[in-house]
Amino acid sequence: RSVVNHGLFKSLLFLSAGSVIHAVGTREIDQLGGLLKRQPWTGALFLGAAVAISGLPPFNGFISEWLIYLGAFQPLKHPASALGMAVLTAPVLALIGGLALACFVKVFGVVFLGEPRSEAAINAHEAPSSMLAPMSLLLVACVWIGLLPTTLVPLLRGAVASWSATSD
Repeated sequence: RSVVNHGLFKSLLFLSAGSVIHAVGTREIDQLGGLLKRQPWTGALFLGAAVAISGLPPFNGFISEWLIYLGAFQPLKHPASALGMAVLTAPVLALIGGLALACFVKVFGVVFLGEPRSEAAINAHEAPSSMLAPMSLLLVACVWIGLLPTTLVPLLRGAVASWSATSD
């Protein structure tokens, strides 16, 4: 599940960045700013992906983190095995999630909030629906898995069974 979740929110982040580059014509983050007024849909989609990658509910990244936590604490059922690893996992995952959140808060603030810092940012425009539609589908999938994670299990089982049959 973690690979599927990562693929969804990471794809959404890359497509959001592409939407910004398409609108502004530059990859220089220092020339951006204030894009939320000009690209509200792209900004909202990027924000959703940022929340998901930071592992916060109700998005799919939280489900991945939760499964890792559950797996890490399995040794507590058998105290003789890897107790130290289980004890270290929680703070390390919390630190990673906190750093990811801090990083994306900064990026969102620099790119989408404040005032435009270049003529290109002032003249930016929202992405066309041909770009926004796939991004929206990815965000819907991130929320779907976050709210209804067990609905993904049959799909993954089918994919694994199909892959296993072709690898024989």
